[in-house]
Amino acid sequence: MVERFPVVLRGYDKERVDEAMLAAQTTIDRLREQVKAGDDNVLQLQAQLQEEKNRKASTDNTFASLGANAQQMLASAEQTSTELLERAKKDAASARVEAQSQSQTLINNAKLDAQHLVDDAQAKADTLLKNAQNEAQTIITSAQQEAAQLRASTAKTVKEQRQTLDLELTNSREEHNKRLASERATQERELSEQRAEATATIAQQRKSANEEITRLKSETNDQIEAALADANKKLADVREQVSKLMTEAQRKAGEITEAAAKLTGLLPGTAVAVANVDAHVTVPAVKIDSAGKMLAIMGTSTCHMLISDKEVRVPGICGVVEDGILPGFFGYEAGQSC
Repeated sequence: MVERFPVVLRGYDKERVDEAMLAAQTTIDRLREQVKAGDDNVLQLQAQLQEEKNRKASTDNTFASLGANAQQMLASAEQTSTELLERAKKDAASARVEAQSQSQTLINNAKLDAQHLVDDAQAKADTLLKNAQNEAQTIITSAQQEAAQLRASTAKTVKEQRQTLDLELTNSREEHNKRLASERATQERELSEQRAEATATIAQQRKSANEEITRLKSETNDQIEAALADANKKLADVREQVSKLMTEAQRKAGEITEAAAKLTGLLPGTAVAVANVDAHVTVPAVKIDSAGKMLAIMGTSTCHMLISDKEVRVPGICGVVEDGILPGFFGYEAGQSC
């Protein structure tokens, strides 16, 4: 018979369920102990029987001398041990079957009780869920109605406040426009006065500035004329010095004396020119005395010397100078400096 637990709030009584599970576990443990004890008893009987067989085999000659009575006693003992062994096996099998039956019964009862618990819990959960859904729907409906009422009331309030605000804003705008017009008139009047005052001040300042500019121009013109006169005088002096230097560079400075001839190995009376640039004096030394010929001097530096009767601006050369190499020609110099 399946034991039914008393039903309490939200399921069976937990204490009664725990007591039943503990009792079932105790019964299962007891039956396991009985089965184990039966198995141990069978093993002991088997060991005793084997020992008796061994002893009988080793003492057949001794028992044979005892006669028919001893053989009968041995046969009776062997039969008794065999019956005990069979009985122990049957008892152990019976105990095992009974333990399995009781265990299966307890398991089935536990499954039934668990199923009842699940079914009851599911039913209660469904009921609670349905009630909660109904309450939620009621709350939502009520909230929607309250929200609609609140929305209507809010819209009405907002409309009234907007009308009041529009009226206040219109009044404020008119008052502001009046104040702004008054301030603009005041500012325009003050601005006209300031403009007239500024115009008079500017006219006075312009007059003073023009007078100062006229005075400064007069002083500057005097200074410029004096500076130009001084510059012209200095330029004339420079031109005179350059002309003198060019004249001296193109003339014979003297001749080799007897003493100089002994020191240099040159002939006495050899002409000595005024000091000049080495590359320039090389041109007449190689007998270049007409236009259109160029001399290339290669050494520490590479100089290209050319004389022409025309002046042409050539980009990239060192320069061109009139009478720089030979009188009456334009001297050109190019090449790579050291």
